[in-house]
Amino acid sequence: MTEGYRAQRETVVRMLNEALATELVCVLRYRRHHFMASGIHAQAAAQEFLQHANEEQAHADQIAARIVQLGGEPDFSPDGLSSRSHAEYVEGASLLEMIQEDLVAERVAIDSYREMIAFLANDDPTTRRMLEGILAMEEEHADDLVSLLEESSEREVPAPREGPKAVPTDPLERVLAEAIDDEYRARATYRAVLEAFGDERPFANIVESEERHIAALEGLYRKRGWTVPADRWAGRVAAPASLREACRAGVKAERQNAALYARLIESARGHADVVAVLRRLLTASQERHLPAFERALARGEPRAGAGPRRGRGRRERARGRRA
Repeated sequence: MTEGYRAQRETVVRMLNEALATELVCVLRYRRHHFMASGIHAQAAAQEFLQHANEEQAHADQIAARIVQLGGEPDFSPDGLSSRSHAEYVEGASLLEMIQEDLVAERVAIDSYREMIAFLANDDPTTRRMLEGILAMEEEHADDLVSLLEESSEREVPAPREGPKAVPTDPLERVLAEAIDDEYRARATYRAVLEAFGDERPFANIVESEERHIAALEGLYRKRGWTVPADRWAGRVAAPASLREACRAGVKAERQNAALYARLIESARGHADVVAVLRRLLTASQERHLPAFERALARGEPRAGAGPRRGRGRRERARGRRA
């Protein structure tokens, strides 16, 4: 690192360690999908998954090397890996679901890298150029997965899961099922935070917004005469250990929500009422929910050590029931 380095080194190292965690989670997810892929398009998809896994590993190595160059330490610890990562590790019950989950993760990564590149600007051109190269590869991955998804969607219908989350066969109903399931999970998560810590903002306001989102999606179901899926998340989500961790989780969830809705909007083309609702929900997530969590973290609120004030017993029991 040169004397003229202008970026905030600690912030950049923290950011890069989050990117490192994201790449490592993607490596693990792609490798599982490589070995578990089955179905009509399994061979081509499995090879694509393996190639992506190897390229994500190369990204992780690049990022780790840059962290060391900046005087930091790359965090390879498995403890907390998923919480540091911007993307989730989701196994997928079928080849189609694997491709869908990988596409969501790639779009989350793309958004994250774009934000990091904009943050660095000219303060750290070396890191910025590295991230620009990684971003270009992630965009190629997303394009590859879109092609796989189009091929698989034509011939493969996901096998229904046990329990309430049976996967619909109608493509539009699948879109609504993904959307409402994500809203159910968000509502359950924010309710768990309120139960554990009390009537805290921004959670109190956002949980009311999630109720309105669910009501809007239920209206689309009723309009088509479809049965609204049951809420499989109610009472099954544990609150984080502190309010600050809850806010960090909120930032991560809202970013993932943006990638999800961007994909669902594309899938719902030709259904103006569905696209309009999904766009409205996406706007609420990105223009209200995400900034609210980011402002809370920027202000140093809630306190880093703020623990539960009530509902601890219920929260601990919920951990044992976590889906």
